[in-house]
Amino acid sequence: MYSLIGPDSAVHMAEEIKDASRVLPLGMIWTLVLNGITGFIMVITFAFCIGDLDAAITPSYSYAYIGTFYTATGNKAGSTVMACLIILMCLCSTISNVATASRQMFAFARDRGMPFSTFLCRCVSTRVSHRSAKA
Repeated sequence: MYSLIGPDSAVHMAEEIKDASRVLPLGMIWTLVLNGITGFIMVITFAFCIGDLDAAITPSYSYAYIGTFYTATGNKAGSTVMACLIILMCLCSTISNVATASRQMFAFARDRGMPFSTFLCRCVSTRVSHRSAKA
């Protein structure tokens, strides 16, 4: 799922991009193509490494992908490192999703589309003006 939501993040940066009408669609297409290809490779690789299907359906670990990692590597250290990489990628995706949601909320409040939009815009613009005054 996360490999195909990349184009969505580029849209939220449209206000800061120079020549956005040309650069933004290209960025969205290339993000979709590259993430789609790597996601497809990941799915194919995972399917080949899954091992016994009955063991994969009833995993001995809390999460099925950890059992698949253990089947593929054969040792606990390799499975742990691979599981930690998945957790790290999920953490980075979560941070990106929160940043995207906050940017959209600010833009929507700036356009007076949210309840208490004057309060939200005033608080954010006050913080920005204080930062620029200190610099």
